[in-house]
Amino acid sequence: MTDLSVLDVETTGLFPKADRVLEVAVVRLNSDGTQARVFESLLNPGRDVGPTDIHGITARDVREAPGFEDVAGTVFELLADAVIVGHNVRFDLGFLAAEARRAGWTLPPAAWLDTMSLSDLAGFSDQGRSLRACCQAAGLSPLASHRALDDARATAELFRHCRRAAPEHVEPKLRGLSGAPLDLWPRPSRRLSPVCRAAAAELAEKRLSYLGRIVDRLPGELSYQEGDGVTAYYALLDRVLEDRLVTPSESEALLALALEWGLTAAEVRRAHSTYLDALICAALRDGEISAAESEDLKQVALLLGIDGAALGRRAQAAVQVVRAEPRPVQAADANLVGQRVCFTGALRSTLQGVPISRERAEELAESGGLIVSKGVTRMTDLLVVADPETLSGKAQKARRYGTRIMAEAVFWPLIGVRVD
Repeated sequence: MTDLSVLDVETTGLFPKADRVLEVAVVRLNSDGTQARVFESLLNPGRDVGPTDIHGITARDVREAPGFEDVAGTVFELLADAVIVGHNVRFDLGFLAAEARRAGWTLPPAAWLDTMSLSDLAGFSDQGRSLRACCQAAGLSPLASHRALDDARATAELFRHCRRAAPEHVEPKLRGLSGAPLDLWPRPSRRLSPVCRAAAAELAEKRLSYLGRIVDRLPGELSYQEGDGVTAYYALLDRVLEDRLVTPSESEALLALALEWGLTAAEVRRAHSTYLDALICAALRDGEISAAESEDLKQVALLLGIDGAALGRRAQAAVQVVRAEPRPVQAADANLVGQRVCFTGALRSTLQGVPISRERAEELAESGGLIVSKGVTRMTDLLVVADPETLSGKAQKARRYGTRIMAEAVFWPLIGVRVD
């Protein structure tokens, strides 16, 4: 009997011609159903990652991930000489073929089995045909949904249950199938190491700490009177952080200016703390910190190299400051009236409990005196992003043109919109 390879992909959308694979996993099984080998990796799609609320993958996660062509050789080896198994497997195979075509390859005809159909035969689809529903009907403990490796492992376990529950249906199908041999599959020469979600999170944390680490490279003693240059540094920091992303080059530029202005590690550390505390005070102006504001504050704390666990204590201290003398934070360039603005990505903020759609965002921007553009051109003044590290075509153009990029958490207060 032939081996089995369980395949699962997470994608930016539903259509192979337009959307891309974000994550791929293959679980290779021996003919008796025992696990032989496992592979998983995030993939950089070179475009917007799509509905993060479904697959849980952000642009930050895939920033250092390989492209499909970089791991395709390993994937093809795991699929060769095997019957490919998947839940609604035609979806996965369609995306696999589309990615191969983009790289200039043609895949051989695949022998496959669909656990969605097998679940119908085994009586595991009465409560629904999704992978989770079928697994629950089979008495299996579901793993995290929409994670490629977890879904592949769950599919493998569901296949084993279907095989035991309905051998009269499954075994004849298996006997009539054989996988395409390895020499029929493309043989890519590039082989980069895979990047799983845990590794991506570690890489992201290292990148985010660029700014927090610059204080380690500043002198500890005062070279000028304390306070000289701090105001200028603070204003520049505000502009750098308005897209909620600090690149290595931005971090190096801030370090160079801090050294030029004679700032010490203590002064810069204090400027970072003051900046975060000012944001907390701004969030508290209406008496509470919303969920969106809380997430934004955590992000800023991480970028500044400040312990996020202390945010609660900082917020308590800020309450007293706000009561005594509210001081809302303003960006260095808060007057956006008349500027051309464009939006990219699915916005994450809500207004009175209702998600802000693209259409609603554009209405709010126009009400704030801005001119809305549907695309990014050299005339665009501002691009508002839901995900600071988005790989969307608009974001790529904006970075190429030097267009100002701003996170939505920064944008809404600047035009007087109080999001939840």
